[in-house]
Amino acid sequence: MMKKIFSIALLCSVTLFTACSKSGGGEPEPPLPPPAQRPIFLKSWSVDVLPSQANNTNVKLMPLVRLRFDAPVDRGTVAAGVVLKDVRSGTNVGVSVNYETGDSILSVQPSSALTSISRYTLTTNTSLKSSGGGPLTTSTVINLLTQIDSTRKFPLITDEQLLDKVQQQTFKYFWDFAHPVSGLARERSNGDNNTVATGGSGFGILAIVTGISRQFITRAEGLARMQKIVDFLKNKAV
Repeated sequence: MMKKIFSIALLCSVTLFTACSKSGGGEPEPPLPPPAQRPIFLKSWSVDVLPSQANNTNVKLMPLVRLRFDAPVDRGTVAAGVVLKDVRSGTNVGVSVNYETGDSILSVQPSSALTSISRYTLTTNTSLKSSGGGPLTTSTVINLLTQIDSTRKFPLITDEQLLDKVQQQTFKYFWDFAHPVSGLARERSNGDNNTVATGGSGFGILAIVTGISRQFITRAEGLARMQKIVDFLKNKAV
């Protein structure tokens, strides 16, 4: 009886061991999927210390834009993900980027001075990634309108020199722009170059007298121009 019980127990043990061996020899479990990449978010920005405005006016020609993200950025994605563009031409403008606070703050500045009184956009787009590979949650467009360039374009002159320059340039309109055949004043600079004005020619004759007096031209030059005008009106005009 004891031998029979022992034989049954041994048979059960062998059967259980064989079943366990077969179940343990199958294909390995598939690996778990990688954890989802955490997106990156633009928390705030400033343009020359003015905080988080979508539309910025009177912007310096070398503005400093600071972009603050909630996580470090992947430097390799910044060139495509942060773009400064000239609105009028549609071309991209080169920028230099400095990284701060463990690459979570970007200081962006144009490589050269922007054009005065011009519109630009600085865009952060979804090409920008975090250092962990997470995408930017949404694109942001920052509008920039640059200030007037107040640097001097001409040498500084006195009030008296300014008046002289105004008179000289006014005289040059009647003297240089007069009709080459008749010497008479043309009607206007953007019209038919062969159309002259009677009233304008009267001002032109007065300008010749003033030009001689102010020594803008010589007396002989003024006389020659007057003779041309009189000859045309007397002998050639129809």
